[in-house]
Amino acid sequence: MVEENKDLNSPKMTLEEEIEYKSEMKLQLISFAMMIILTIVAFAAVASDAITPAFKAIFVLIMAGIQFVFQVYVFMHMGQKNHEFPTLAIWTGFFVALLCIVGIAALIW
Repeated sequence: MVEENKDLNSPKMTLEEEIEYKSEMKLQLISFAMMIILTIVAFAAVASDAITPAFKAIFVLIMAGIQFVFQVYVFMHMGQKNHEFPTLAIWTGFFVALLCIVGIAALIW
């Protein structure tokens, strides 16, 4: 007979679940540290007088794009299985927004 876990406050994790949990936490901490570093690099680029203003804007947008990908795939768990539809919806929205921005910029230009 299988004994059920009656204590709901302290569920037991299997060894595989514990390894997966620790791996996920390690990935999140590394990603968080990388995003902090990217933010510091972007702030340093803006504060620096050695870079032209046009390149600063492009550089900051690239840093923001990298951080967006980290946010979506690591912290919103879009890289995991069974998240295909939300991932498709987010990327579709991103490309529609990008097309709108390009279209408006073309009209203004």
